[in-house]
Amino acid sequence: HERRKLASVVSWDTRNASSGQWKAMASNADLSIIVGVQVYGTPWRTTDGGYNWDRLNLTEYSNNDIAMSEGGNYIIVTTVNTGMFLSTNAGATFASPATIGTQTFVFAEMSLSGEYMYVFRSNYLYRSADFGATWSQTLVFP
Repeated sequence: HERRKLASVVSWDTRNASSGQWKAMASNADLSIIVGVQVYGTPWRTTDGGYNWDRLNLTEYSNNDIAMSEGGNYIIVTTVNTGMFLSTNAGATFASPATIGTQTFVFAEMSLSGEYMYVFRSNYLYRSADFGATWSQTLVFP
């Protein structure tokens, strides 16, 4: 019943974005900023409900996931064979933490503030507790 309720109040339509296949999306707390990644390409951002989309400043990669803090300043993009990339300035620039490596990362998540960040690859979970400044391997799964 909840799905039918939601479907009755939400409508979807086509907007001005790339025609590629979307892989993952994230938003800030009030939904005023939405970011997304496609299977291959650069991350995209909209600040007007999806009417207009802008490419974020990151080289095109094969992407897996994206996460964003509630304020929209912190963004993580995980990729296939090129590691993960972190923006601390709402997507103006991205950097790859040297301590993590360039393997395939499949999952990204962060706390609302962006202080705590997590990325997962293969059997390893990496964690940052300082807004992405440093990273450590926290768990190894069998």
